[in-house]
Amino acid sequence: MSFALAAAVIISIYYLFPKYQIARSVFIYALVFAFLGMMLSRYFFYRYVSLNKILRRILVLGAGNKAAEVS
Repeated sequence: MSFALAAAVIISIYYLFPKYQIARSVFIYALVFAFLGMMLSRYFFYRYVSLNKILRRILVLGAGNKAAEVS
């Protein structure tokens, strides 16, 4: 969703400031390559990074009802 919003913002900037306009084919290729690069990086991150290493570890001091709720 954010990728589409960013593309819409860039397109609106190009229409507001025609001096900075680039060719449509270049813009489309840039969007496609950026989207594929983003998806590939997310895929490899989630594939090779163990989620157990990312989880936060906390130390609970005490043994009351609140400590039992946290753990």
